[in-house]
Amino acid sequence: MPTFTVPCRSGRSLHAPDAAPAPRRGPFLRAAGAAAAAFLLCAAAPPRAQAEIKEQIVAVVNDEIITYSELEKILAPVFEQYEQSYSGAELFTMLQQARRDVLSHLVEERLILQEAKRLKIQEQLGDEFAKEVEGAIAAVKARFPSAEEFEKTLARQGFTMESYRAQEERRALVRAMLIKEVSSRCSVSPAEIVAYYEGHPEEFTEGERIHVSQIWIKETPEKPAEAERLAREILARLEAGEPFAELAKKHSDCPYARKGGDWGFIGRGHWNRELEDAAFALAPGSRSGIVRSPLGYHLIAVHEKQPASVKSLSDVYRDVEEKLFREKVGVKRGEWIARLRKKAYLSMVD
Repeated sequence: MPTFTVPCRSGRSLHAPDAAPAPRRGPFLRAAGAAAAAFLLCAAAPPRAQAEIKEQIVAVVNDEIITYSELEKILAPVFEQYEQSYSGAELFTMLQQARRDVLSHLVEERLILQEAKRLKIQEQLGDEFAKEVEGAIAAVKARFPSAEEFEKTLARQGFTMESYRAQEERRALVRAMLIKEVSSRCSVSPAEIVAYYEGHPEEFTEGERIHVSQIWIKETPEKPAEAERLAREILARLEAGEPFAELAKKHSDCPYARKGGDWGFIGRGHWNRELEDAAFALAPGSRSGIVRSPLGYHLIAVHEKQPASVKSLSDVYRDVEEKLFREKVGVKRGEWIARLRKKAYLSMVD
């Protein structure tokens, strides 16, 4: 089993356990993107000095290298996030997967940038390219109360203005290449949209929905009889004519108690089976008696019903078009990256 040292926030190092590696987890890039969203540029604080780790090459992409510190700069916030949720062998497995996924992403980015250089994309775009980069910088800068605060944040994250601009230039080049080689070569015809709509009716069918309110009296192990007593008292007050919403505001443990227990429109799957069966059996304008569930006691009022329906093609046309376009872009991008990889010299240190 390949091993490597993984730096941790605490300064400790994790080494591979003697057990067999855990199975590969799901795609990491969504998680990496979420972690990096708290930072300016999907990058973290500068690499931390560690005496036991010397600078090393982790990948060779044609005539360029990717270094350990470059990889660790992106992984640092992910390491810190994972340390809060995982430990031991599971933590190690997650970090190994993160390393593989981010390294693969860096290799792909390097291949795209090399292709952009070969095709002289930046020169072709000219002033338009410069404007896009400056616009991207200005958009991030506008989120800060002052230019000084923006520059301080850059410095804390290990950037100078020059290195930040260089990173935005790389991002702009990647976007330009993806447009040129991928998205501009994808299209979705009206016939494809119609065929998808007709072939996937379940995606466009909305089940019956009800506008419903609820009073929930939570049952506690300490006082099980108290919840039933209160539910019966509320039922009697409802039957005497007191408003449902007012009683919900005063007594309900429902998360929408402040809104008079109003859940708005819901379909099946929002509540447990006992509550749903009781609610969907009610006619509009009617109210249930006491409904027992594992959560306690409930009183339900249904205000309106919407029957099951199928969305029209015109209502979902753009959504279907976008879905099919994204799928084609994903396939085309994968094919393009595969071609770049095939003709490149690649060497990765595992």
